[in-house]
Amino acid sequence: MYKNFAVAASAFVVSIGVQAIAQTSIVVVATTGYAAPGENGEVFDAVQASRLTPGRDIVFSGQLEVGIGGVTSADAVGVWRYGNGSLSELLRRGLAAPGVPGGTFSSFTGYQETLTGIPGFTGWLTIGTGGVTSSNNSGIWLEDNGELVLQARRADPAAGVVGASYSTLSDFRLSPSGSYSFWGTLLNAGAVTPDNDTALWVNRDGALELVMREGDPIPGLEDGSVGSLFGVGLSPVRADGSFLALGSVNVDIGQQFPEVLKTLWLVTASEGQILVQSGDTAPGTSGGIFKQFVETPTRLENHDIVVRASLETSSVPSGFAGLWRIRNNTTELLIRSDEPAPGSGGMFSGFKRLFSAGNAVVFTASLIGTPDPFFTRDSAWLLLDDEIVQITPSPGALPGVPGALLESIDSVCVNAAGDVVLTASLLQVSGGVVGAGTRGIWAYSSVTGELSFVALEGAQFDTISCRNGSDPRTVSSLQLGTGIGEDGSFTFTAEFSDGSSGAFLHLFQDSPGFCRADFDCSGTVNLGDFGVFGSAFGSSVGDPNFNAGADFDANGQINLGDFGVFGSQFGFGLDDCAP
Repeated sequence: MYKNFAVAASAFVVSIGVQAIAQTSIVVVATTGYAAPGENGEVFDAVQASRLTPGRDIVFSGQLEVGIGGVTSADAVGVWRYGNGSLSELLRRGLAAPGVPGGTFSSFTGYQETLTGIPGFTGWLTIGTGGVTSSNNSGIWLEDNGELVLQARRADPAAGVVGASYSTLSDFRLSPSGSYSFWGTLLNAGAVTPDNDTALWVNRDGALELVMREGDPIPGLEDGSVGSLFGVGLSPVRADGSFLALGSVNVDIGQQFPEVLKTLWLVTASEGQILVQSGDTAPGTSGGIFKQFVETPTRLENHDIVVRASLETSSVPSGFAGLWRIRNNTTELLIRSDEPAPGSGGMFSGFKRLFSAGNAVVFTASLIGTPDPFFTRDSAWLLLDDEIVQITPSPGALPGVPGALLESIDSVCVNAAGDVVLTASLLQVSGGVVGAGTRGIWAYSSVTGELSFVALEGAQFDTISCRNGSDPRTVSSLQLGTGIGEDGSFTFTAEFSDGSSGAFLHLFQDSPGFCRADFDCSGTVNLGDFGVFGSAFGSSVGDPNFNAGADFDANGQINLGDFGVFGSQFGFGLDDCAP
C-alpha cells in the first residue's frame, strides 16, 4: 500500500533574525532541495500544508523536483511523514486507487489519523484512468486491516438515499476513535431537488449512515410546527458516536414566510436533542433573547458545551454578544460584550472564534479602549478550570517585533494543558520595518504563562545546519499546521522569497525529544559538540564567535545557563533525542 522508503532527517537548529532573537527549538523537517525518501536521489521542490498526528509525527504534503531521480509530473505530488528522526513516503501521485479498477491518484487533501495511527483522506483521481471523469474524480479512503478501502465516491450510490448518488463530498473529519463524518450533495434527476440535496453522513460503528438531510422533519420542535434543516455546522464525532449540530431551520408558523431559527442539537446514536435555539431567553442578560449562534459550539472533554451567540438588539440596551456554557442541560453566561476584559484595561466589544482541546477553550475577541478608546483590535483568551487568562498582551504589542500592534488573529491551535499557538496579522511597526497585514506565529506556554515569538513574514529565517552552515532565507508567507502536541509542540510551513519552502517542528524549551546540543548532527552529544559549544562560550549577539544554536535560553548570551543545558544532554544519543 504505502511506500516505506526512509531517509535520516537531521535535527537542524533555526534562529530567527528579528532584533537578534534566537529561537533554538525548531526542527527543520523538510525544505526545497532536501533529500526525499527514495532510491534514486529524489529531492523536494515544494513543501506545503502540515499536520501533527496524535502520535506526534508530522505529516505534510509536497512536490518533488521533476527531472531529478526519475521524477515526472505524473508522480511528483505526494504526502510524507516525519517521525523518529526520519522521513517516509505515505502517498504518491500515480499510485493505484483501491476500489477504482485501473484508476490512479492525482492528489490528496485532508490526510488525518486516529490515535492508533489509522489514516484517512480525501483523494482526487486522475481523469482518464479507470473510467474516471470530472463527475466521479474524488472519494474518501480509510485504512482497514492495513489496506486502503474506498468509503464513498462521487457518482456512487449515496448511503440511505434510494436512487440518489453523491454529487460532491466535503469536510471529511476523522475522529481519534476512528469514527468519521462528511458532508455531501446529492444527484438525482427525479427525487432530489435544491431543497433536499445536502446531507450529512457518519460512520460510527463500521457502517456508514445518513444522519441529517436538508428538508427532513426536525425532531424536538414544538408540537404543530414543521421544520426543515437547510444548513449545519458539525462538531467532531465522539467515540460514543455523538456530535453537535448547529443548523438553520425553517419553521412554518402560518405566515407567508417561515421563521428562520438557529438551533443547536446534541445528536446521539439514537436521537437528536435540542439544547438551545434562537428565540430562547439568554441566561444572565435580564431578559435578553438569543438571535443567532454564529458558529458550531465547542464540546469539551467534561461534556460542557461553549456557545458563541448574539442577542436581539431590541431585548437588551447593550452587550449584544457573549459566550455561554451548557453544563448538564443548564445554560449559563460566561462573559459578555461591554464587560471589562480582565487585566487588559479595555472592554470586550465582540467575540469571534472558538477553539478547544480537552477542557481548554481559546476564544478570540475584539477589544475597545486599548489604547485608542474608539479603535477595536483582536485578542486571544484561554478559558481553563473556570479561569480566563489573556494570551495576547494589551494594548497588542507582540513579543519579538518591537512596536508591532496586533490587528487580527487568523488561526489558533490549543492542547488540553492550555498551550496555544496562533498566527496573527500586524497593524503597524514603528519606523515602517514591517507593513500592515504582515503575519507571524507566536506560541503561548501554559507552564511559564508567556507568549513567545516564533516566525514573521519579511524576517530572516536562518537555518543553521551541520551540513551547510548558515542558510538565511526571507520568509514571504507562513501557514500554521493542524494540531498541537501534549508538550506544546506544533508544526508550520513557510515559503521564502527565493521560491523555496519548508515544513518545521517547533518545540518549547522544555520539550523532550530534541537534542539541541548535537551541533554536528552525529546522532550523539559528544566531545565534538563540546568543542563547538566551547568556542562560543562567553560570546554575545554581535560577537564574531556567537552561535545562536548554542544560545539555548535565547537571551543573546552564551553563558552558564546554556552550559547547564548542554551538560544535561551530554552523552545523549538518537534514541534519547529523536522527536
